Amino acid sequence: MAVKKVQISMSKFVKLSAICLVTLPLQLLSAPLSSSSINTSKTQISFTEFEEIAQAGDTNDYLRLVNTFSNYPLFPYAKANYLSATLDIDKKAVINEFINEFDGAPFIPSLKLKWVHYLANNNYRDAFFDVYQFGADRVLDCRYLDWRLELSSLEQLSDQIADVWVTNKSLPKECDGLFSAWYNSDLLKPEDALQRVKIAALSRNFKLAQYLKRYLPTDHQYLVDLWVKASKRPKTIYRDGFFPFHNKNELDILKVFSGKLAFANPEVFYQWWEGKKSIHSFEDKTKVYIDKKSAIALAVNKSPMALELLNALPSDVVDESVKQWKLARALATNNWQVVLDTLDSLPELYQVDPSVVFWRAKAELEVGDKDYAHRLLSELAERRDYYGFMAASSLDIKLNIRHEPITADLVMQAKIKSNDTFKRALALYHSNSLLQARKEWNYLVSKVSEEELLVASQMAAEHGWVDRPIFALSKVDYLNDVELRFPLAFNKIIQQQAKRTGLPASLIFAIIRRESSFIEDAFSSAGAAGLMQIKPATASLVARKRVSKHDLFEPETNLKYASSYLENLLDKTDQHLVLAAASYNAGYHRVKKWLPEEAVNADAWIESIPYKETRNYVKAVLAYKQVYQNLLQEESNLTADITTLQVKPEI
Repeated sequence: MAVKKVQISMSKFVKLSAICLVTLPLQLLSAPLSSSSINTSKTQISFTEFEEIAQAGDTNDYLRLVNTFSNYPLFPYAKANYLSATLDIDKKAVINEFINEFDGAPFIPSLKLKWVHYLANNNYRDAFFDVYQFGADRVLDCRYLDWRLELSSLEQLSDQIADVWVTNKSLPKECDGLFSAWYNSDLLKPEDALQRVKIAALSRNFKLAQYLKRYLPTDHQYLVDLWVKASKRPKTIYRDGFFPFHNKNELDILKVFSGKLAFANPEVFYQWWEGKKSIHSFEDKTKVYIDKKSAIALAVNKSPMALELLNALPSDVVDESVKQWKLARALATNNWQVVLDTLDSLPELYQVDPSVVFWRAKAELEVGDKDYAHRLLSELAERRDYYGFMAASSLDIKLNIRHEPITADLVMQAKIKSNDTFKRALALYHSNSLLQARKEWNYLVSKVSEEELLVASQMAAEHGWVDRPIFALSKVDYLNDVELRFPLAFNKIIQQQAKRTGLPASLIFAIIRRESSFIEDAFSSAGAAGLMQIKPATASLVARKRVSKHDLFEPETNLKYASSYLENLLDKTDQHLVLAAASYNAGYHRVKKWLPEEAVNADAWIESIPYKETRNYVKAVLAYKQVYQNLLQEESNLTADITTLQVKPEI
């Protein structure tokens, strides 16, 4: 009987008759899953029912059935539930052995937390010390330190007490006695109190921040007001006399908010900061830190003086961000010699960066050594990424999309197939308990060798689990198995949507690959859901009806509305793939604000995109689309088109 896949809560993830049946032969995990059950002495019992017995702590029935189900892949989940439900000091050895055996597995944290709470609440100190890891729970941390005080002094434990105390929230009452003794011993350091003020203010817990004044020396208490005022409204920093510059800790406030102020209005911040530097003496480290923030903000804002300010920064503070904006502003000059000079000024570390190599080659082709440029592009063209494809297109040579599949012998395959963690991960995946399956997979990754992980990835893909290999191959830097890294999952639905909207199927695949890596229940902190990571509000506008997050976890629904939205963006941008991709990530109205004052080549414009996430996103989508064009045998050479495409001031 076919069983419909459903989304389930973590606490119920094993309660699915589709997977939770002891009749499933371990050697046939790849076979369709049956909903049949097994015969016990008088009745049929499924693993679902056994798991319920375990959760209820029904010792008689659990012990009667445990041998029947002990070889089932998900048995450890049932055992963890049973141990959680029947905690007893007499089971200390059994529980600790189980925790140690599966340390790191997804079903251990809940059991372990319940176990240490049980031990603490029942005053089993030695047993508690055996298993508790400091930092896991604030209440238990205080219990731990209270008991440690019987063996140590407050002074010896002061740093650990401070670790518990420094939080942006109010502390549990269970900690009152410990902290009272700590305060009375004058062991609370002003720097710890200021750190707590800082994180309280930044998290907008202003009441707590003001309360903490009492723990600061009198001449430090004004700093609380500065943190609170700046956190409420950063612009107040511009007011004359906001910083009296009585205490070096004021500089921490200045450094924290310098970035926000600089990016909010780069020109205003630059003028204010130059004025402050002219009348106050700042240590070099602080001055350079804020100079860097100001210069980058001006570069993002396309200020003519940004490149000069970036070039003035000491080489030891040049990082990825400084490198990027020096490159972007140099390209904006339309002067290839300036580009070469700017790239020459970068530290040696960045001379091998693919973006630096690519643009050096482009500049050398225009004003330098053409043979050297061709050598640089030839080497870069070996890469299977955006810059590698752009280099190959510049030379008009074949792109490097060679497929070299993972090879594994039968012994290694058998080893992975018999791995209990792998079996649990697959069982959970086949039950559509995808989040828990991914947790088991991550546990597997922490335990196996790189060679074993590659084979496990190949076997997971054979089961249709295509997202794990993408991450696994990236982790071990095995980039040659193109088919595992760029799966053709959901191909039928994608081809249908491509035909309906007129979008290239390769573009839909590329967006999915970048947005979710084919995780159909992916959900971002921004509220985007599903394969193409479209927000419910956006999908609802496209559908002209309410579309929920859970609706978007269905591949057909997600692809339908997200493809229509992408089609709309292409229409708005005059079929400009670069602008549409940027709009899909950052929003169409933002992209309109980023348009240049004069027409520029698309490859140079991409380097000037203000958001790092969107810059990388566009490059990835272009590269992924090129790969999928090859896999789907679409004819055009995308990166060759990009080298001649322009971005204009209006769309």
